[in-house]
Amino acid sequence: MIWQLDLFLLTLVAICALATVSVRGLLSATITFAAYSFLMCLVWAEMGAVDVAFTEAVVGAGVSTIFFIAALFRSTTRSPLLIRGIDDPHHFKDQGWKVLPLILSVVTGVLLFYGMSDFPAWGDPNSIPATRVAAHYVENALRETHVPNLVTAVLGDYRGYDTMFELVVIYCAGISVVSILKQENL
Repeated sequence: MIWQLDLFLLTLVAICALATVSVRGLLSATITFAAYSFLMCLVWAEMGAVDVAFTEAVVGAGVSTIFFIAALFRSTTRSPLLIRGIDDPHHFKDQGWKVLPLILSVVTGVLLFYGMSDFPAWGDPNSIPATRVAAHYVENALRETHVPNLVTAVLGDYRGYDTMFELVVIYCAGISVVSILKQENL
């Protein structure tokens, strides 16, 4: 039954991702992206990564959606080309340059799938992370970190730099959004 739920959620995630980039209206894309983020929250929770699910719910489905909607209501509906004084609205009609990011994304995806072939089987109790890494955390976390909660010890001490730089990225994104929203409408 679990794999059917996984398949169902991943299908909905893929549909929302395609709908987000396919719809014409920016508000529709924002709402569809919020649904995508909420579904990803469910995927993370089903996989047992509750901390990631919580972050996805707060940042992805919550705060990002609010910032996107606020940016939409503060922006203009006029064409940026006409605002800049370019008379020809078809000036950038040829958008062949968009193919390069698509190719880079596909190549990156293929490389990631190739790298996944070296991973241990999902849930394998005899894998190195399950036998050595997890055992080390369980046995030594309290002595090495002096933190009684194992999850807090792993996130705060063993993965401290990772957590710190995640916060730096979120902070920079927030500052960027606030500075964009504070600008006068064009």
